[in-house]
Amino acid sequence: MAMPGGLTRSAGRNNTHSVSNSEGGVSKDTWVLAENSVPYDTLWEDSNDPYELAHDERNLPSRAGENLFWAGRYAERAEGTARILRRSLRVYFSEVLQGMSIDGAQLQLMLDTLYAVTGGEVEEPQKHRNKKQQTHPLEKKLIPFLRGSTIPGTLGFTLKAFSNSCFAVRDLWSYDSWRVIQTIETQRLNFENSKKRPLEKYLDDLNELLTQMMALVWLNLESMTRQAGWLMLDTGRRLERSQWLINVIQSMLVESKMETQLTSKLENLLAATGSLVTHQRRYRTQPRVETVLELILLDETYPRSVIYQLDRVQSHAALLPEKTSHSRLREDQKLLLQAITKLKLCDVSTLAHLGSETSKREDLEELLKDLTDIISGISEHLTLYYFSHVSPNHLLA
Repeated sequence: MAMPGGLTRSAGRNNTHSVSNSEGGVSKDTWVLAENSVPYDTLWEDSNDPYELAHDERNLPSRAGENLFWAGRYAERAEGTARILRRSLRVYFSEVLQGMSIDGAQLQLMLDTLYAVTGGEVEEPQKHRNKKQQTHPLEKKLIPFLRGSTIPGTLGFTLKAFSNSCFAVRDLWSYDSWRVIQTIETQRLNFENSKKRPLEKYLDDLNELLTQMMALVWLNLESMTRQAGWLMLDTGRRLERSQWLINVIQSMLVESKMETQLTSKLENLLAATGSLVTHQRRYRTQPRVETVLELILLDETYPRSVIYQLDRVQSHAALLPEKTSHSRLREDQKLLLQAITKLKLCDVSTLAHLGSETSKREDLEELLKDLTDIISGISEHLTLYYFSHVSPNHLLA
């Protein structure tokens, strides 16, 4: 006798009986439809007791909180990767294809940044190529990040991890949010299946993907209550964005790469971080290292700066539930205070100074390294404090 519904394990590919998660297997809701309409029935009890009508705030298991945390991180990671890819494509079209640069130096810098931020290995460029040969290896480096989904760090791999995290807590998303998530998954499949597609077509796809990611952020802001679920989601986003910004600055500004084309390098950095128009409006001058660092590292009023992200995480950390009632700061709160204090005590002129002997901005490098260690520690302590599943499941709020 068939039950009226249940869960069905489904394989990830046709003509296979393996339903393992590692091979793409998923669980799907299954409904057995009746031949005729059936009377409405519910297990909810109708009560007029005002105490029972009060909403229950203790509704987020730690596993759900962890999936929301990582959904936020993967969403921000995918957005950051898409922004660097979009800028890399624009540099490729303007610098290499239109012959504005013989060696494609700015594109190589963007690719180095892409590899550094996503954890890939930069291929050593070959020497003594003619102009026609120069474009081929640079284009070849971009293709895997646009089409691949099995290589860690590629856009498809990150979007797939994002979709998996969202699917694990699909009952927590609003209808419109879930519709956007499904659209993003469709775009991921389009990237993956776009074999032999011209690079020009990917610009529109990346623009559309970024629009969908921004739509999801806005929907979450407008449709989620500011309880533990939203706090975990936004905390993941803010931590990932701060680490991503640090990686971009580390890759493009610490070493004296392309200092002879400093203005172009800084413009590419600002464009990749979504800050070019803001910088132009605020400073009304060509970008300098000091102004760029002031904006995307130290400006507390700018929503895309590092210190702004950490300020938001600090505010969220104060609202997260405590396991015990005491007034001492948790380890993650101590680390947040340490990171914000380091940034507030910075001198932007010192950070921008390029050493004559090392050809590095040593003070900037030291600061970014300290911030990276601190942010990793914050994520680790949040995981140990809230997402430890050795003990039975507990509620976050």
